[in-house]
Amino acid sequence: MINYVSKKSIVIIVFLITSCILSSCANDRDSGFDNRAPRSEAGIPVLAYHYLNDRNRFEQGGRALGTVLLNLPLLTVKDAWTVRLDDFEKQLRCLDKNGYKTITMDELKSFMTGREEMTGNCVAITFDDGDRSVYKYAYPLLKKYDMKGTLFIVTSKVGRNWNSLNISPWKELREMEESGVIDIESHTHDMHSKLREGDIPHPVFIVSGETIDNSRKEKIFNDLRRSKVSLNFNLGTGSNFLAWPYGFGTDISDSLAAAAGFEGILTLKSGRNYPGDPLSGIKRFAVTSKTSFTRFKKIVGIDCN
Repeated sequence: MINYVSKKSIVIIVFLITSCILSSCANDRDSGFDNRAPRSEAGIPVLAYHYLNDRNRFEQGGRALGTVLLNLPLLTVKDAWTVRLDDFEKQLRCLDKNGYKTITMDELKSFMTGREEMTGNCVAITFDDGDRSVYKYAYPLLKKYDMKGTLFIVTSKVGRNWNSLNISPWKELREMEESGVIDIESHTHDMHSKLREGDIPHPVFIVSGETIDNSRKEKIFNDLRRSKVSLNFNLGTGSNFLAWPYGFGTDISDSLAAAAGFEGILTLKSGRNYPGDPLSGIKRFAVTSKTSFTRFKKIVGIDCN
């Protein structure tokens, strides 16, 4: 614990942190791995967002300052996955300025299976979980720029407050689906949680080994089928694509998803998607609060202001 900090030291620290935030000084040092994708006419990047907010940089900087200096719980796990609204629009405006076409999961599937060639520059935009910030912020902006997106929802959480999220009700999900702007797909029915087996908690659908209990497999299969039934009943549409919570499944859980009727599985493994790549491992670039505009441009492979 720091017993004494001079006023002058605090002023200097505040100035440095605020300057860093305002100038985005961490543009190329915001994660421990390199998300850069080589420019390619063949590969298509898929962007994975979670939540949006309308905080300005000063408010965000103040919360970061309180967390670092005063050890206050002002930044949460949700904050780490949240993109500021003006940053999101800047990214969409960049794509629009450079003539990018946003594609659906069905179009991505046709491209990856070699059934359809994509001309020009293409990108897919996705969102996980279903927080109302997608409906409130992302949906209007996608309409503004004539773009499309895909939202993966945990069907058991629809219309509920869950894990500090306010999940959109079916009415809002139906509006987005019927607009043709945002397709609604599965993020499981109720498997966005972890269990502890041994010392390390892991997602409930992560299974391995040849002798796994069949009842465990049945529970996973039934959950996935239930998510498809729920989407069909409430939205009148089927669901052909699944995004595993936490980003990854296993060979066994992927095979159960295929048996449940899913044609494509999305991960959070970074990289572009090419013809001939397996639909069971669609790659996505995570876009988070740490994703600078410089990094965003590297991910999609364009240069714009």
